[in-house]
Amino acid sequence: MKNCYFVFICALAGAASSGLLLPTGLRAGWLGLCVGLGVVFVNSRSRARLDAGSKPGLGLAVLAGLLAGLGAGIPLAFMGNFAEFALFVTPQGWPMLLAAAGYGVLLSAAYALRWSFKPGLARSAMTMLMIIGAGALAGTLRGLFAQPISGEKERLLSAAMASLITGVPFALLWGNAVMDHDPAYSHERWSGAAPARKSMGWGSYLFIGFVTMMGLAMGVPSLKELVRSSNEGASKGSLGSIRSALSAYYGDNNGTYPASIEALTVGGRYLQSIPHAKLSPYHPDSAAVKARVDDAGGWSYDNDPRSAYFGTLWLNCTHTDARGSVWTSY
Repeated sequence: MKNCYFVFICALAGAASSGLLLPTGLRAGWLGLCVGLGVVFVNSRSRARLDAGSKPGLGLAVLAGLLAGLGAGIPLAFMGNFAEFALFVTPQGWPMLLAAAGYGVLLSAAYALRWSFKPGLARSAMTMLMIIGAGALAGTLRGLFAQPISGEKERLLSAAMASLITGVPFALLWGNAVMDHDPAYSHERWSGAAPARKSMGWGSYLFIGFVTMMGLAMGVPSLKELVRSSNEGASKGSLGSIRSALSAYYGDNNGTYPASIEALTVGGRYLQSIPHAKLSPYHPDSAAVKARVDDAGGWSYDNDPRSAYFGTLWLNCTHTDARGSVWTSY
């Protein structure tokens, strides 16, 4: 029964970090449950060691975390993005499977390292710090797997921001749950000499999850609109910059447009690089250039000298912006 309650608390803590009964919360709850099962597996396989006052092996914890992460990732890989409840794109398929495995391995390894510290405040503090660090790293990797974003620095920054909203809260609540309720958190608790910590029970996680759920349901749509407006403004600004560079090239080359807009970046004379078109939620950020509009995201540049539109640049998207205007109309 202790193990069942422990796994339940792990699942509840994970769900509470991302909105409880919202789709994102259910996904996080499933991940918390699977990684909690990994902890139970380590405890059961290390029973003789724990009875003898020895610590479980780190390798076993890493293996259990990998299996738990893969077990969580297989169904999550085929779930939708639930974009209405998320500020950041969720990876799908193999990237999601790898992201879940990363959570399992990093969290399990960080938790297993608690044995390196003496029982008491030092162990509690260092264990929590390691788990939060593992969650931040796992969340950042998840963000990197989600989609390519313009430039490595911008991509890493976006992934780190996503981790602050996803990985860190998950690690904080899940870490508190395992430290409170794991029967093998310490040798003293395993032997029954010390009671389990009860800093947070299931009611606390329900309350946190309810507040998070309400906050996401009410706040995320507004925040997403702000993000969308910012991205749309950046895309329109980039469109104007490239068109200005094309006009300068045209004037410097006897009325001839370049065969490709990449020519504008040669030597950095007109542009340092081709900026990314930010067309979310329809397309990921992209600097790809197509010869015709095919609604693939990025840019479309007519490089056919026989065309009446030779030298014209469009945003390669046939959807509408927040104002209702089709992107190709700009």
